[in-house]
Amino acid sequence: MNRGRPVSANDLGAIRWPLDPALSADGKSLAYVVSGVDMRRDHLAYRLHLRNLDTGQDEVDGGSRIRKPLWSRDGELLAYLRETPRGWQVAIHGRGSILTDVAGGVATFDWSPLGDRIVALHAGGEPAYHRSVGPADRTD
Repeated sequence: MNRGRPVSANDLGAIRWPLDPALSADGKSLAYVVSGVDMRRDHLAYRLHLRNLDTGQDEVDGGSRIRKPLWSRDGELLAYLRETPRGWQVAIHGRGSILTDVAGGVATFDWSPLGDRIVALHAGGEPAYHRSVGPADRTD
């Protein structure tokens, strides 16, 4: 049996894991995260991918620390967790805005049934944030 060459650090750096798939309400867009090792920065990178399921084209968010994409119930907005100096915070894709400012960061979040509010839980499991998502969040 040929065992080949030993595994190198570069081999490990080339491995990618798809995570956190989220399908839009209309079924036309898939948001997901691809995780892998960023060898230059020596940490795990999480990049947001948006795939148009009609065309197969991918858009990749430039940020390297993004997790848990989640579409609003109406499919208009995509929120996700973005790592900031204050920990993981909720952000809106394409708006450049961070919606939360929770000391220690957000562990998880969800949209309200009407898609007009976000609730976030602190890493300790306590409700940490409840915010309305207004018209300013919905426009470019």
